[in-house]
Parts: sequence; structure tokens; C-alpha cells
Amino acid sequence: MRAAASRHPFGGDRRSTGRSGRAAPGVSRIKLVILFAVVLIGAVAFVAVKKPFGAAPAKQPEQKPTSFVALGEFLVNLSDGDALRFLKTEITVEIEDMSSGEGGEHEDEDEDPRTARMRDVTVMVLSDATFDDLQASGGKERLKEQLKTAITEELEDAQVRSVLVTSFVMQ
Repeated sequence: MRAAASRHPFGGDRRSTGRSGRAAPGVSRIKLVILFAVVLIGAVAFVAVKKPFGAAPAKQPEQKPTSFVALGEFLVNLSDGDALRFLKTEITVEIEDMSSGEGGEHEDEDEDPRTARMRDVTVMVLSDATFDDLQASGGKERLKEQLKTAITEELEDAQVRSVLVTSFVMQ
């Protein structure tokens, strides 16, 4: 009489686990790969969240004091040849004051003697723009960069940090 195949206590027979009762080699390799992947993901997450040990904190460059100068409202004709088009905008300029060392906000345009020069340069740059240039993708950003460059060149004792357009209407 033939002996029946021995049964494993949890179901199945012993042949699936091999003669020694250990799991088949393919199963333990899968477990090992999964364990390795979990450890690797955990290590990457830890490094991404934590700063490296012993690393010195990055030094922030010293910020110079800034002033916000409201240049006011501008209404200019655009440079569109025969078409009558205009631009109505309000602009504020943030400047790094290189001479006085004091920052702050200027509520009154007459408080800063450079305001007239900044307004003059702004009118010239705005009136050279065309409707199509301003309406194109990135046109307003290019205008802000042109204003930043032109005002910085006009002011010898200050650097323009940003140009803020608080209102913008074209027709």
C-alpha cells in the first residue's frame, strides 16, 4: 500500500515547501526584495526630510533696506501707429536704497526727490510699448523688466528690486 503524501498542518502538502520544511526559494527572494525596497524608501524619505548631520546652516545674504515708492497712475498712448490705443496703469517700485541706509514706505510722492525721474522714465517706457506686445504671452512681465532696467539706470544711488503693477487696463 502506498503511503499518502504527508500533509502540512496549515493545509497543502510538504512538497510545496521543499524537503526541509522551509519556504520555497522564490518566496524568500520576493520577501527579501520587498523588505529591501521598504528600507530603501524609508532611508530616502528620512534624508529628504532631515538636514544632513553636522551641516552648517546656509547663510542668508544680507538684505539691504528697501523703500516702496508709489509712482501713481499713468495714462499713456501706446505706440501702435494709426490705431488709437491707450494704457492706464498704476505702478509701485521697490528699491534698495544704497545711499541713506534707511528703508520704509513712502506714502507721499513728493517725499522722495527721485520720484519725478522715475515717473519720467516710466512714461517713456510705457509709451514705447505696443498693444500687441503687452497682450502677448509674457508681455506684462517683459514690460516690468524693461521698467526695472530703465529706472535702475536712471537712479545712480539705488537698485530697483521689483516693479509692482497694481492696476492695468488697455483699450
